[in-house]
Amino acid sequence: PNKNSMDTPSTPDDDTEEASLLSPAPLPSETVSSVAVPRFDATLLAAVLLGLVSGSLYGFGRYAADLKSALSLSQSDVASLGICLDAGNSLGPPAAGVFYDRCGPRRSCLVAAFVVGGGYLALHRLV
Repeated sequence: PNKNSMDTPSTPDDDTEEASLLSPAPLPSETVSSVAVPRFDATLLAAVLLGLVSGSLYGFGRYAADLKSALSLSQSDVASLGICLDAGNSLGPPAAGVFYDRCGPRRSCLVAAFVVGGGYLALHRLV
């Protein structure tokens, strides 16, 4: 009799082959006792922590008034600072990406640490 391919039971080899075609590529991990554990990335953790304490473009309005009064700035000056912040957030990532591609992650993180640290040092000296 004619059997349909749907009627035939699948073999373990068929399931493995189908699962490997449909599953995404595995993430970098270390195998500990046959259990995959995601690799710890200290650089990612440092970047996330720095991002949490440094604020963002969306937080500018929260400290703009304090910045205006502490530095005796006009509203136009504060608006100019906001525009510079927008420009840095728009133009910085592509430039940083090119630098990263050419120099690698270690040098990029080192340069970024000095740039961000220098920016906060300059802001601290102004206030």
